[in-house]
Amino acid sequence: MNPEPSEQEKQIKQEMLLQYEAATMKTKKVFIVIMASLSLVLAGLGFWIYQTALTSHSNQGIENSNQ
Repeated sequence: MNPEPSEQEKQIKQEMLLQYEAATMKTKKVFIVIMASLSLVLAGLGFWIYQTALTSHSNQGIENSNQ
């Protein structure tokens, strides 16, 4: 038979749980910030590639019409 945990043990377990939850929330926030930053970088890169492709395509049309 397990004896009932004392009040001090209950308090220690509660504090450990709170510390774990705080660390987990911090990790989640860091993960969200990193993913949001990565999304913005990838969106910027995609837009830059798109703009470069449009510019290159329109420049080729001008070069072809000059020949």
